[in-house]
Amino acid sequence: MTDAIHHPFAEAPDIGKTIKVSEGVYWARLPLPFVLNHVNVWLLDDGDGWTILDCGVDTLELRTLWKEILQDRRINRIIASHGHPDHMGLARWLVDETDASFVTTQIESDQRSEEHTSELQSHSFISY
Repeated sequence: MTDAIHHPFAEAPDIGKTIKVSEGVYWARLPLPFVLNHVNVWLLDDGDGWTILDCGVDTLELRTLWKEILQDRRINRIIASHGHPDHMGLARWLVDETDASFVTTQIESDQRSEEHTSELQSHSFISY
């Protein structure tokens, strides 16, 4: 097969920086302390605030980067696309920092209900 993958952006965002990919949609790349060395996360403009889609692992480095990325943005909700630690590991801290609601799929909610997501329920945990 000779079909190549074509990317709409020549370069990924620098670590901890955002790139506008569409009106109200921003892409950020965060470092991971694994062989897979980054996770892509997204910020979505809600009009009166922002939604974070995926958040990275819970490390001091990522907490610092999120503070830089968020600056004075009001966060309305945090969505975890799935339950891997690189996608929802920092959710608890972000909920505490922003007072945003947390959203994930019903299956992730069910699978994690006896693990750490039960802690998030006190922060308007919503599952679909």
